[in-house]
Amino acid sequence: ITATTPTSIWTGTENLSVGHGAWDTYFNGTIDEVRIYNRALNQSEIQQDMNSAYPVVRPVASYRFEEGSGNVAQDSHIWVKGVSGSALSFDGINDYVNAGNGTSLQISGTNPITYEAWVKSSPLGVYQMIVAKSTNWKGYDLSITDVNKMRFGVVKDSGNYNTAISINTIGTEWTHVVGTYNGSVIRGI
Repeated sequence: ITATTPTSIWTGTENLSVGHGAWDTYFNGTIDEVRIYNRALNQSEIQQDMNSAYPVVRPVASYRFEEGSGNVAQDSHIWVKGVSGSALSFDGINDYVNAGNGTSLQISGTNPITYEAWVKSSPLGVYQMIVAKSTNWKGYDLSITDVNKMRFGVVKDSGNYNTAISINTIGTEWTHVVGTYNGSVIRGI
């Protein structure tokens, strides 16, 4: 599914969060293999990336969650079997990963971007944030809607909110979710 977007996108300095985002929305389930690109991947690249434990093209950020322990995540996480190696389990209440706001994550203006992750959600039927770099109706976010669809949102400085919502339903099995923005069109896959 595609949507057009405004010409000027938010340029904020908020941190990237995995499992949490705007409106204090948390993820309940498991997240693995989060990757962020400073360009819009094409369908072939997305398919290749989906079938590889390692990024096929170089991302600006990659969170594999292979450590199996550590303190990179807010609160306590349970390390579980992921789609590839380990993954993080999120409780839907207050668990998230604060990935900071490094230079490579400061993608703004009309610059292209791709967010992707593997998710296994529970419970379904509630709005859940997968990965976000947004606040107060400004930024980018990849989430699951309350009707179990993947949603990729891009928000302009003035608060104009544009989204692409996938036609595919997300279930309780591992699902690869991708949102791309090429500078003018948003796609949710």
